[in-house]
Amino acid sequence: MNAASFAPSSSSSGRKAATRSQVCAAANAVFIERGFASPTMEEIAQRAGIRRSTLYTHFREKDAILAAIAEDYIHEVREVIAALPGPVPTREQVETWLAHFAQFVSEHRGPAELIVSTAHLSDAPAPALKFGAQVMAAFAVRLAAFRKAMEPGETFRQAWAEATLRELGSALNYRSHHGDVAVARERMRVAAMLFYRFVSQEP
Repeated sequence: MNAASFAPSSSSSGRKAATRSQVCAAANAVFIERGFASPTMEEIAQRAGIRRSTLYTHFREKDAILAAIAEDYIHEVREVIAALPGPVPTREQVETWLAHFAQFVSEHRGPAELIVSTAHLSDAPAPALKFGAQVMAAFAVRLAAFRKAMEPGETFRQAWAEATLRELGSALNYRSHHGDVAVARERMRVAAMLFYRFVSQEP
């Protein structure tokens, strides 16, 4: 018997990946509808159309599901952030990039809405906080103002950076949820103004 006989089949791996994706999609919908704290693993399994025992072979707790959703999403968000010119973009570059980001969020409404809403909770789960830190780090790669905010002792700049990103996330989610209506456009204008003011500051 050769070594290949002991390796998991590609079809088995494909089924596991499909089930994982199915669970994440179901959990995402449940969390948006009912919040993160209230739903049980049993409810998530029912929404996914699988047995609870099957769910537990993939995820032991809700935090693990949220972590998987966030980990998949952060890879794509990093690509969007990488498209922003640095180290100090112009106002026009910021506005052009935000239009691209808004389209991206509209196409990924589920994870975007979930992660932003859970990150704003007073007792935000660890995966949402980790996602926020990863976003901050991704911006720091591109933009001098975010790099400065992450330096030791820069507590004011860090708070400013976090507030800027909260407003950005809120505006993007509002536009995704309500469409390109007047209020959404004004919120995007405010987010662009605040973002530009932060990134254009002297390092």
